[in-house]
Amino acid sequence: MRGAVYAWALVVAGLLLSASSFNLKLEDVTCSAVELNDANKGLNDVLSRLTSRSNFFSIFKVDLLKECPFWPDDGMCTSKDSCGVECCGDDDIPVAWRADGEEGCVECKDDPKIDTRVNDEGLFSFQATDNDVWTIQDDEKDMIYVDLRTNPESYTGYRGDSARKAWTAIYEENCFSFAKNCQGGICDSESCKEERVLFKPISGIHTSITMSIVKEFVTKDDGSLDLDMYLKRVGYFEERKANLYFLLALLTRAVAKSVDTLAEFEYSTGDATNDAETAMILQELWEHPSFKPGCLKTFDETDMFQGLPDLKDEFRRHFRNISSIMDCVGCEKCKLWGKLEFLGLGTALKLLFDGSPELQRNEIIALFQTLKKTSDSVTLVETFEYAVSEEKAGEAKKTEDTKKTEAVKETLLIANEFALPVFASALVALLTTITALLLQRQPFTPKKQVSTVPKANGSMRRRTE
Repeated sequence: MRGAVYAWALVVAGLLLSASSFNLKLEDVTCSAVELNDANKGLNDVLSRLTSRSNFFSIFKVDLLKECPFWPDDGMCTSKDSCGVECCGDDDIPVAWRADGEEGCVECKDDPKIDTRVNDEGLFSFQATDNDVWTIQDDEKDMIYVDLRTNPESYTGYRGDSARKAWTAIYEENCFSFAKNCQGGICDSESCKEERVLFKPISGIHTSITMSIVKEFVTKDDGSLDLDMYLKRVGYFEERKANLYFLLALLTRAVAKSVDTLAEFEYSTGDATNDAETAMILQELWEHPSFKPGCLKTFDETDMFQGLPDLKDEFRRHFRNISSIMDCVGCEKCKLWGKLEFLGLGTALKLLFDGSPELQRNEIIALFQTLKKTSDSVTLVETFEYAVSEEKAGEAKKTEDTKKTEAVKETLLIANEFALPVFASALVALLTTITALLLQRQPFTPKKQVSTVPKANGSMRRRTE
């Protein structure tokens, strides 16, 4: 009995893990994780086609040589093959975007190094001339074009002090007056919504980047999913998964709120055929339920910065400061995608909190690429969580079967030990029962007695009594 209860408990635990994974407890959003998963299934397909087929949404302009404004770092990439960026040649730049004097490409240094020194002085305050921007735009003369399709986000081997220093600065060294209750994307019960909305999407980007690494090692040699890597990096941490879903909710809401503005933008590259395909996919995107009025609303931005006129400026200023740390990343490919994703998040915040702002081409590209990367990560998390729940259920069934087998063995052992006495007793009982039945079916009938009596004439005659 105890074994059956234990096995059933394992099954329930597996089901609970599945439920908690697919229905994470989300805060500061207006939908559930299940609703986000359901909406994301169709959304991910459209975004995948948009970012893979459209030249407009695939070619990004960026300055990869921009110096870190916070600490000295003379490194670029650890390996030219793994973290170097292949840039567009002049012929690869869309005709409609070309301008005289623009560079097509930049290469890694011949002897790349990473600065692993930790600056004990920490960050210095960022001085911005334009307080209305969410991210500092790169200088046009230093920017080059990169085709994101030939430079996908992937594992580069970039790690160590240089990588840790950037994330430490983001999470711990760049706090401001109201952000005192969030550490690493985890906020306590006393934190205000503005604090949580600042740190959760940043943690979500961190989780999304981690999932891009997990994706590189998605299967073992036997073809099964590498659940250990996923669990150790993401799966065991509910807040990391929740913050990834929060990021998806926030980005989705930003697009949904601004569909009319985004639909009016001129998505032109000079390639009529490709531009027509882009327009067709975009129309399908605008029709997705996530972006239709009256359908799924994922985030409510209307209750933020209420009665605190200076709070939004401070929020914007420090997000801008955080996003600038991406220039301190010592890996070209990591820097490329880090700058793109923080620009995408900054564009989403701009759309949510600045009314109907004017958008630049690079901001729109970054917004949809970031939404697509987040959508990919959520899809991958759902896949892994399902695999985890299946493995748990399989382990529970295996445990239950093992306990049943052990119970049978124990029964046979007991039977073998007491077989003869039990058999003898059963045999005696059986024989007794058979005898009783036979006696009941054949009762004893006595024979009639015959005697002789003398006749009157002296002879004998037979009398039956």
